[in-house]
Amino acid sequence: MRQVWMCVMWAGVVFGCNEAFPPVRSASPGTPTPASGPAPAVMAYVGGQPIYMSELNDLLVRSYGLPMAYQLIASELVIQAAEAKGITVTDREVQEEHDRTVTEMFSQADRSEQREQLLNELLRQRNMSYRQWQMVMRRNALLRKLVEPRVTVTPEDVAKEFAVQYGQKIQVRHIQVTSLAAADDVRKQLKDGADFAELARRVSVNPSAAEGGLLPPIGRDSTNLPPAIVEAAMSLKQVGQITDPIQVDTAFHILKLEKIIEPQNVKLDDVKDKLTQNLRNRRLRIESQKLLQELIQAAKDGKSIQYADPVLKAQFQAALEQAKQQ
Repeated sequence: MRQVWMCVMWAGVVFGCNEAFPPVRSASPGTPTPASGPAPAVMAYVGGQPIYMSELNDLLVRSYGLPMAYQLIASELVIQAAEAKGITVTDREVQEEHDRTVTEMFSQADRSEQREQLLNELLRQRNMSYRQWQMVMRRNALLRKLVEPRVTVTPEDVAKEFAVQYGQKIQVRHIQVTSLAAADDVRKQLKDGADFAELARRVSVNPSAAEGGLLPPIGRDSTNLPPAIVEAAMSLKQVGQITDPIQVDTAFHILKLEKIIEPQNVKLDDVKDKLTQNLRNRRLRIESQKLLQELIQAAKDGKSIQYADPVLKAQFQAALEQAKQQ
């Protein structure tokens, strides 16, 4: 059930939730005009024969209707929540939301023109229009205002973030295997002189295998890795040192210290404002997603969402059944 509703990236864009429904023609070209009532709208004439807008609409709904319906429903839920609190957003605030989002999504790009090009390419790959993107940005701007009272950043938070960003870090290579026996075999090969990076590429089941097991720099307060991994990594003191197997859930990990990154010569007062804003933005994103999930769950529990269109209703029921089987 969660998969059906919440295939939403942090930016609020639906990626990867497009259930496949084969396009079906509802009528053949040349459908006659009804004897009474308004004439149906014509999309185009081919050899004098009309193709009606109803055919195009039916094809689009059957092919892309449900993911778009999710987007529209999510936006309407947020709009209603904002209206209940008297909250609105201006076009300028929507643009600011857009600017923040693309800057964070494409932080490797130096110029705004490059970021916009990368965004356009991503939207093209995901078969998403710029108008859909703008709808999501408006929704996220409203969510941001709704959750602002939830978010605080204390001086202690900033000091901790400073330690994460500018304190001493280490970089390790990493091999993950699925059994203790496999981990012991890795240790034996390493003792016999095997190259860690090559062994990682060959036997590690972690995505880092493609980089020879190399992980991003780790600090003592890093939160993007399991605590056991962070603790073991920070216990390494000499470059080249290798850990014993570390068990996390059902997997086993072996680490090698690649290099020690000394603290940067930066004073907290010089970067305090930047760190505070970055922390605030990060927490606002997290709280926005939480609120969106809460609104959707409340709507589902209250049965306040009913699909009137029979095609969308059938697609939704099919998606629910598929989710139950997963």
